[in-house]
Amino acid sequence: MQYNGALPSGQRSKMYNEQNLVAQSSESSTSIINSASNLVLGALNFDYGTYLGADYSEVIHFNYALNTAEQIIINNYLSAKYNIALSSDDIYIQDDPGRGNFDYNVAGIGQAIDGSNHTDSQGTGIVRINNPRALSNNDFLFWGEETRNPTYNFSTNTTNHTEQLNSRWRVRRRGNPGSVDITFDLSSVDLSGKQSCSPLQLIVDNNYDFSSPEAIYDLTIVGSIATATNVRLNQNRYFTLRYVDEIVRDGSSYYNGSGVANAPDNTNACLKFTVKSGAVSNINANIHVRSVEIETGGVLNILNGNLLQVDNEVVVNGTINLLGEAQLIQNHTGTTLNSGGGSLTQPQQGSASFYNYNYWSSPVNVGGIWQVGYLEDAAGVINFSNTLNGDASTSPITLSSKWLYSFNGTTNDYSQWIKISPTTNLLPAQGFTMKGSGATTANQEYIFRGIPNDGDYNHTVTAGNDFLTGNPYPSALDADQFIIDNLPVIDGTLYFWEQFSTNNTHTLADYQGGHAIYNLMGMGMPATADTSGLTSGLGTASLPAPERYIPVGQGFLYLYKIPDL
Repeated sequence: MQYNGALPSGQRSKMYNEQNLVAQSSESSTSIINSASNLVLGALNFDYGTYLGADYSEVIHFNYALNTAEQIIINNYLSAKYNIALSSDDIYIQDDPGRGNFDYNVAGIGQAIDGSNHTDSQGTGIVRINNPRALSNNDFLFWGEETRNPTYNFSTNTTNHTEQLNSRWRVRRRGNPGSVDITFDLSSVDLSGKQSCSPLQLIVDNNYDFSSPEAIYDLTIVGSIATATNVRLNQNRYFTLRYVDEIVRDGSSYYNGSGVANAPDNTNACLKFTVKSGAVSNINANIHVRSVEIETGGVLNILNGNLLQVDNEVVVNGTINLLGEAQLIQNHTGTTLNSGGGSLTQPQQGSASFYNYNYWSSPVNVGGIWQVGYLEDAAGVINFSNTLNGDASTSPITLSSKWLYSFNGTTNDYSQWIKISPTTNLLPAQGFTMKGSGATTANQEYIFRGIPNDGDYNHTVTAGNDFLTGNPYPSALDADQFIIDNLPVIDGTLYFWEQFSTNNTHTLADYQGGHAIYNLMGMGMPATADTSGLTSGLGTASLPAPERYIPVGQGFLYLYKIPDL
């Protein structure tokens, strides 16, 4: 029904069925009076005895007379909602079962053949479309939603590993109204899983599953309103919202990364990196991601010389291999965030001589602790015997357990070295000593396997004692920062043991070796022969002075100073 006081009196009150005029009556008033009386529908007056013989499904009240374009839009909305066939201008047909039943929250914009138009519409849903760039006579654009009264949230689209809204819309056009602006009212949309650094996106595709969207628009969000401008909606297209939360290696493909072939690179700190079960990822670049998850059966290989930088947790249920000089840096502080039933492996080299000590510290843990007996070589878990010398001829190699010690005692008091065994539980950042296998090569490669250490580690040390600690992380440790962080309790000098290459004895008094030092002066000093009187005092260092960055697995001593009185 329509009332228009601007028309001649005989045309002011009209009734339509669809767009067809079925009744018209005379009305003397030129405006609807402002009255406190009830608005009566279906009868002449309140308590009038004769009523309209029909049912009402929905009443829409406008404060102005609808033009032709608006009538077409409303008729298509009602047709879709109530499954009522239209005899003319049936433009929106995506409500048909064969087209997906996009029956809900139908709205539209357009211009009728008489030139009347409606160019900004939202209807009953969260989608508003306006500002058509090329609207002409008989051009219309409609959209409808597949879900009735949805609770909006996001779930993973397993085809392209994006987080996609749980409802879709579909478009129907007549003619070509040109590109448009689209806004979404997000007040009822759960975005709690989206990182603030990841844009919310409008995606448009000709496939229902959005497996490979033909257009992607980053939305601008102001308050609860998200907007995309200059959007092209072709005939029969689907659209919805999504955001990217993770980079995925699935099978032989990467998804969502910024690097070569969609792999991660050092610009992806906003995103998680997941290697799916059965997939193998070989990374030959520095990458920076928010977190890492390796699923059971998945493998991540960081190739020699590359850095895996992670802001938060690493969950390893498969395998991470740090190959060669590859490193893992985690940027968070506090307690460990890492977990999983898999492992990270990292190789590191020490002196192969079965006469010479190395100071060590594990970059990984197994259940929160480390045992020397977990060490591996390329053939598997290393053997230990109680003999004086190791044996490089076995496979895996055999090391002597006689030379395994930790230290938390008085400087140069040899009796305070603490004997440990291959099964002694060591905490992260607790150093230990070990001699080599006697291989003919200068160095022996060992493999650490476990969950990578991360976060902060604290140890209790008696004032005035030396403590054998070490780099607990699968990356180089900044010695300057370590000293600065601990200056309230240490004397500021780090001591790195080197047993000289000329040493050929297990007898303490005949040892040749000494400590290299590093402090905040920034100039490390190479080792000089020990002058404590415990050793021979002979020999010359072959290794250079220690530098600012302490290698993976490297142990060192520091003095816990006596507090000032």
